[in-house]
Amino acid sequence: MNGKMVVFGGSDSSNNHYNDAWTLDLTTLAWTLLTTTGTKPSARQDHSSILYNGQMVLFGGEDSGSRYNDVWTLNLTSYDWTE
Repeated sequence: MNGKMVVFGGSDSSNNHYNDAWTLDLTTLAWTLLTTTGTKPSARQDHSSILYNGQMVLFGGEDSGSRYNDVWTLNLTSYDWTE
């Protein structure tokens, strides 16, 4: 994932929440939707994430009615989610 940024989820101005993952190539500025496997985290916003040991680690967040206190990893080689 050198030279790329990975993002997950979020919400739009209509308060719809998403659970998709995207990469942004920092050279070409092209966005790519990642096709992931495994059970995904629920759609959410206001979560935290870091890159650690080839994985995106995602913590917490919220949607319209719930706050989350969970941890997920996305393997950035296999694109597999694990809670």
